[in-house]
Amino acid sequence: MTDKRIDKATVHFQKLLQDQLARVNRI
Repeated sequence: MTDKRIDKATVHFQKLLQDQLARVNRI
């Protein structure tokens, strides 16, 4: 049951990381 919650958290975290990487790449 907790696996789904962890998956959602990791996906959200990965999205945040990708956003930060995209911003850095733009600069």
